[in-house]
Amino acid sequence: MADLSFLPYDNDHADPMCGSMRRDDEIETYVAAGKRNAEVMMLMRNWCAHARAQRMGGVGMIEQMTGLPISHFSMQCDHAPAGGMAAFDFGDSALDFYDRNCATCVVRKPVGLPNLSRLVNEREEQRRIAAARFQIEQAQAAEALKLRSDARAALRKDLDAVNQAIIDDLDAYDREHDEVDRTRLSETARLAPERIHKKLVDLLFDQASASASLALVALDVAAQVEPKELRTLLLAQRVFRGHLETRLAHKILLVNLCVMKDGDITELVSAAAELASPDRSHFLGGEGPRSSPKLLLAMWKERPEAVRAGIDRLLDLKTTSSSQLAGRAISLIIRIDPTAAKTFVLAVASRYVRANQLLPDLGDYASLGDMAWAIDLILSLEPEALDASLQDLAVGASIEAKRNIANIYAEAWRGHFRKGKEKPHPIDRLKLGLDRLLWLPTQIFDKNVLQTVSDAFRYPPDEVWPLLEQEADKLIGAALLLDDLIAHKQRGQSEGADFLARIEWQNLRSSAYGVVEQFLNAAAKAAKTREAKARFIAAIQAIPEERGLLRGIATKAATRMAGDVEGLKAVLSTLYSGLVGADVLGRAYAAEALSKIPARGRQNLPELVYEAFCVLLLDQFVAVHTAAVRALGQISLPDNLKPRAAFALFKLVSVYSESKDNDDFLIDCIDELSRHIDHLPNPDKLREFLCHATLKAQPLYVRSEVRSLIHSLKQCDDFPLVVAHVLPQYADNMNQHYDESNLVAAMTPEGVRKHRARLFEVGKGLAEPAMWLATLIADALYRAGARDEAADLLEHMANLFGSTVKDQSRALFVGFPLLAYRMEQALDAGDNAAWARFAEEWDEAVTLQKAIMDDRRARDSRSRFPFSH
Repeated sequence: MADLSFLPYDNDHADPMCGSMRRDDEIETYVAAGKRNAEVMMLMRNWCAHARAQRMGGVGMIEQMTGLPISHFSMQCDHAPAGGMAAFDFGDSALDFYDRNCATCVVRKPVGLPNLSRLVNEREEQRRIAAARFQIEQAQAAEALKLRSDARAALRKDLDAVNQAIIDDLDAYDREHDEVDRTRLSETARLAPERIHKKLVDLLFDQASASASLALVALDVAAQVEPKELRTLLLAQRVFRGHLETRLAHKILLVNLCVMKDGDITELVSAAAELASPDRSHFLGGEGPRSSPKLLLAMWKERPEAVRAGIDRLLDLKTTSSSQLAGRAISLIIRIDPTAAKTFVLAVASRYVRANQLLPDLGDYASLGDMAWAIDLILSLEPEALDASLQDLAVGASIEAKRNIANIYAEAWRGHFRKGKEKPHPIDRLKLGLDRLLWLPTQIFDKNVLQTVSDAFRYPPDEVWPLLEQEADKLIGAALLLDDLIAHKQRGQSEGADFLARIEWQNLRSSAYGVVEQFLNAAAKAAKTREAKARFIAAIQAIPEERGLLRGIATKAATRMAGDVEGLKAVLSTLYSGLVGADVLGRAYAAEALSKIPARGRQNLPELVYEAFCVLLLDQFVAVHTAAVRALGQISLPDNLKPRAAFALFKLVSVYSESKDNDDFLIDCIDELSRHIDHLPNPDKLREFLCHATLKAQPLYVRSEVRSLIHSLKQCDDFPLVVAHVLPQYADNMNQHYDESNLVAAMTPEGVRKHRARLFEVGKGLAEPAMWLATLIADALYRAGARDEAADLLEHMANLFGSTVKDQSRALFVGFPLLAYRMEQALDAGDNAAWARFAEEWDEAVTLQKAIMDDRRARDSRSRFPFSH
């Protein structure tokens, strides 16, 4: 059977506004973490010969390249009564495990030095230093409190009774920070501001810098006693900038905005922006932070240049949080004052585009989402100005910056849902998005950019389709140009390139053809009139024969027009020509295209088309019959053709079950044949054939289709062979166990008894790595009447365990069902003495289990963490 390899194109896509690459400094961070973990693992091995590290999760690329343990690990020991936790920093895992278990262990087997005692001593030293620092800080705070109290006592002698009472409340509040005392002070100032002595007010201002609480009290009093004094305004500014209690400060600043200096307003922008639009991503559930845009908007109305200077200062900080805050402030200002959009075009575009270079703390998968909201507004208000800025920024830009530029152009088609209601975009914005998305693939031939463009065309908003109808010819032309570019770059590939370079090119090529597909899909869907459909078909027919991949993609795209009779007529000749044509890729894509025709269109297809499709199931080329089989699952053949398709599938299963390659395709064929099995003679015999054919495939591929195979083959008595074949694949499953439970439960009792020996051997093999799977098999054996094998399997599992704490828990896990089986056997035999003995063993096992759980809870309470993993 001949084989023709061709590259499918990849339709995977990422978050459109998040395209940052892993940078060298982040890689160094991971490498440093791996070195730290390797060092701690050496300390662990020296600490005790029983201890080991256990990985939680997979192995990343950096770990593969360096050999360093860069993953989540937990510390394990068979003698440990309590569990532990898995952490990226293995030092945290080791110390947590030490607290739970090693601190009181009596079976430790030391190996050498240095060992975990070094980590423990370092932690204890850090705790000692922290405790000493806390004591020093407490002493300093007590001394400062005494000085303030003495100053208040000295002043108290010169004041009247009312002010003495205020000083007493102030002194109590400074010591206890009870809000009742603060409320009493505030209410006194509000009800009788004239009774408060000026010297007391001066003292409040003098002591306001000592702590945030005293500053708030001073502001409460000053706002009532001397609201128009400059020092009250300055104190309000300081309180507001410090993000303390903002309501009163906010009110004072609003009233005095006209007398404030530009520099003061600039200093307040950060706090005003945070109050106007707080970052709500940190408030998951419950009541979020209070927000009020009044001050920021009033500042913008009164002093826009000063506010702009404050936003520039936020951007100059070059941190992700400050850039996000600036984005939220800009968005709020533009919503209220659309004319401000032009003011911020360059600042917003530059920060978003160059984020990877300007923001050291921008994480590997982080994005400037709040800045993206500002970009969304500017796209609607100033698309031309934004486009001009982006074109300037693209000159000499890094590849990360160019990817971000692509994200912005893709954003032109997004962001049109606001509070559940669709808000149409301006036509200029939509045109900009279309023109640049068509322009990007040939100008920035990069995988991420290509995926961004592909994603934008995959689900464009409804409002774009009228524009696409007008520009359908542009879409076809862009697809042809991109295909030319791919061919040009293909010719430039070196035949002697290394493996990684070839893989990179294949991925890039796949992404590029993914864009070609999206362009052609959009053009086909936009072809509403008869003339537009005819132009699309003419464009396909004009593609040279040697560009078979492009013709195949275009043929598949054309099926989007086949939802009605008129569209089906336009597509039919091209589709049939592809099915019976000489070009291999053309036949493969035509088979896939047939499955993409809408169901209402397939109802009107002539039987001749289905006959041509059935021939492809036995096509000599792998690419063709593979595409046909995978398309068959989405096609409902005429009844008279179903036996022909079933026979073709039978032939494919027969051939591929003897082959050592294409196990995944073999399973696809088995799955499809099991759906058509009733159209062939002797279906029960065929199910046995399929069960044995399934055993020829690697278990990994069987597992991928196990749910479908359960449904179609479970009644066969040989289905337990399939279960035994695939069940070990679930040994490392840490999630829900529905598939494996359903797999075991699907076996018929007759099948279990027939293959009891094979199931017993599989159970023995799973007893150590996946004890719970072995118990599932034991239960299935027992329920099917193979009780001796079930009891023998449990006995085998029980004999595997030693005397460690871990083995003790595992023995209990196996011991309960084993005792239950023995008690039932004694009951059936009428052996009351044996039943009483087993019942006593059951009670002892329950008591032991409770003691183990109590000890584990006690050990968990010694951990730094409130829970165990």
